[in-house]
Amino acid sequence: MQIGAQLYSAHKRLKTLEDLDAGLKKVADIGYRSVQISGVCAYEPEWMRDKLQENGLTCAITHIALDRIMNDAENLIKEHEVFGCKNIGIGMMPKTMRGTMEGYIEFRDMLITAGKKFKDLGVTLHYHNHQFEFDLLEGKTMMERLIEDIPEDILEFTLDLGWADAAGADVLKLIDTLKGRISRVHLKDYLPLPTDRVLEPQTAVYLRPIYEGQVDYDAIIKALEPAGVKYMLVEQDHCYGEDEFDCLRRSYESVVSRFPHTK
Repeated sequence: MQIGAQLYSAHKRLKTLEDLDAGLKKVADIGYRSVQISGVCAYEPEWMRDKLQENGLTCAITHIALDRIMNDAENLIKEHEVFGCKNIGIGMMPKTMRGTMEGYIEFRDMLITAGKKFKDLGVTLHYHNHQFEFDLLEGKTMMERLIEDIPEDILEFTLDLGWADAAGADVLKLIDTLKGRISRVHLKDYLPLPTDRVLEPQTAVYLRPIYEGQVDYDAIIKALEPAGVKYMLVEQDHCYGEDEFDCLRRSYESVVSRFPHTK
């Protein structure tokens, strides 16, 4: 099981190829050996292949727009083959589909269609949760419905441990429920919103580097490996003016000092 960096954590500083080149070097210099490619500027797959190799990095997973997953799967997968990635994720359910059973069914059916196609093409489709998946929808949460309704062999979950915790889920129970279909997870930590100042940008919780918040990562990380997790990807969506790469460094050092085998 290896710790990795979700590049979305530094998305504001990865808007050009020059910046992305420098950013990949920075995460490698911290000690990361794997990344999630998400929220960065456009790139050619051959460029990404070369830069990953140059920095001793591998791509654990990407997040790709739902429209492209549904309508351009073959080309998308060919591009990922160039830089050695066989795991492609959907970052979020479209807002227009949330909150109703009709919207849920539409999204579920899209995931089933895409998941079957991806499986046939030798690639794994993933879905990444936020907090809203734990809201009740006609007696069950959307997360419960997705787990029950979609076969294990066509969809994995990039379980975001911080958002699940913030939603009030029993994270250890959830990890056990998803055993075998969470090869990639997100490490995210948070505190309650400060009362003495307003965060910019305004967020639902105060996002922090791992082990600087309130999530019980000692217990969680111990539970991940038996559940089949291969990559723990640090994601801090916002740093509120702090240096994004310094936040990634603090997360890395805090995790590997406690779990050295995850380097």
